[in-house]
Amino acid sequence: MVRTLFLLSWLCVSLGCHRGHTETVEFELDNGLYVILKPLPTATINALVVLYDIGNLHDPKGQCGMAHLAEHLYVTAATDATPARSVQQYVQAYPDGWNAQTGDDYTVFATMFRPGDQDRELDDAVSRMKQLTVTEADLRRELPRMQQELENMYERIPALAVRNLGRERLSPLPDGGRRGGDIQQLQTVTVEQAQAWLDNHYKPNNAVLVLAGAIDVEAARETIEQKFGAVPPGKTPAATTAGHSDDNERNVEIQARAHQPDERARVGLTFAGPNPDDELYPAFLVHVARMQMSGRQLVDDLKDFPVAYMPVDQPRFLFVSLPVGTDETAQDVATKLREFVDQKTGMPLTRMDPRGTKMAVGILLGLGNVRERELARHPYGAAFSLGRRHQMGIDPAALNQAIDEVTDQQLRRAQREFFAQINSVEVLVRPR
Repeated sequence: MVRTLFLLSWLCVSLGCHRGHTETVEFELDNGLYVILKPLPTATINALVVLYDIGNLHDPKGQCGMAHLAEHLYVTAATDATPARSVQQYVQAYPDGWNAQTGDDYTVFATMFRPGDQDRELDDAVSRMKQLTVTEADLRRELPRMQQELENMYERIPALAVRNLGRERLSPLPDGGRRGGDIQQLQTVTVEQAQAWLDNHYKPNNAVLVLAGAIDVEAARETIEQKFGAVPPGKTPAATTAGHSDDNERNVEIQARAHQPDERARVGLTFAGPNPDDELYPAFLVHVARMQMSGRQLVDDLKDFPVAYMPVDQPRFLFVSLPVGTDETAQDVATKLREFVDQKTGMPLTRMDPRGTKMAVGILLGLGNVRERELARHPYGAAFSLGRRHQMGIDPAALNQAIDEVTDQQLRRAQREFFAQINSVEVLVRPR
């Protein structure tokens, strides 16, 4: 699902309205395409991000994973200007980076390139939005890759499996669906069905296009209007709603094939948080920030991230997990994690909490104060966060103020509503 060189660089990006920043330009074409242009004059790499309002929650019944399959086909199938390509060929074409991933309510396609290649990238983007040609060879090529990704997500990489299994148990999809897909259902999808799904939905009225980097805003606007304005709109797919499990069984344990021979068992807790428009969202962020800032104290391995919260990727879930040590039991680890969460969420409000929250979890939400030259070093993070904030309806200025106004009462309410044991799932993944 996530294949990008820039996951860590996202943590270094902020897009607020700060003094000295060049103006961000936003406009909408007649066909519904929403465009955001972010000039970063000192950037040496530009980023083009196309976000569709389509994700796991839009999978048709009986075709669980259709959005994920469309993500694969979108970057590899032939257009009227380019032949079909493998993912290896795609990666080689973008040495400066790329990303394609499917979330619950979005799919993102992103490329990084030299400023002089901007017209070429816009041409390719409009070709893919206009018309893709799906063949049997495309399905034969992509389905095995999807099966491997799903195995990694739910089994072979414990750090991912505890998150994905916890999320599925805590917030199940309708009709027994699973985020990322069911490989058995995907293997029944025909070329005609895949073609129709792309033809109908991956169109400008369901998309946000963001261009960030060393760009001439007026020239870029004119080019985008010319190239994309003639693409006809499509249909908006029906969305389902993820539920909240009423199952009293809040523990999941699996034995999984390990990706690495020395992989350790891992215990994870998954919590369901509020939507960004919830009045308790700022208080929830304060709790998350406290855990993120203290989580590294739980591990010796600096490559391990025990607290994971992705405010624009998966804004409704918080994941806390640890490997099981040689002298520990899984229950020991689960107890340690519960105590950690209870301690951090049970603390009274301090005057440092608003600032700490903006530093820890507000980076992609536009709450920080990063100089423009820093943004220019990470144009993909800049573009992705701008697009996702638009899709999520987040107003950084209003959220910034709401965090400053969080009260002790709101913190206590957020603790009860989002961090109680009944609102979490505990997962143990044991490699075999």
